[in-house]
Amino acid sequence: MGTRMRYDIAMKMERDYVCAVCWGRLEASHVDEVTSDLHCVNPDCAGSGFVTKRYAEKRRDEATFEYMEVKKKYGEQLGLTKPISAEQAMKDLGF
Repeated sequence: MGTRMRYDIAMKMERDYVCAVCWGRLEASHVDEVTSDLHCVNPDCAGSGFVTKRYAEKRRDEATFEYMEVKKKYGEQLGLTKPISAEQAMKDLGF
């Protein structure tokens, strides 16, 4: 069960917002003629809040930039600069 609200508001939220926990898509489902239940479509997420898509996109961009910076500065120490083969990755995972 998600958050209950008027159907027209739920439609606007579904279009402009995402889950605050996983940034997944929101979905509105009718409860009755005027009320909808708005919830995250990710079955593994129990999130119950919303953020704008714009905010989530901004944070994703910032996280990508931060990753690139860390990779540039510390990539060698973290082993991020050397590509490995699929076979080596499977071996490292114990397969």
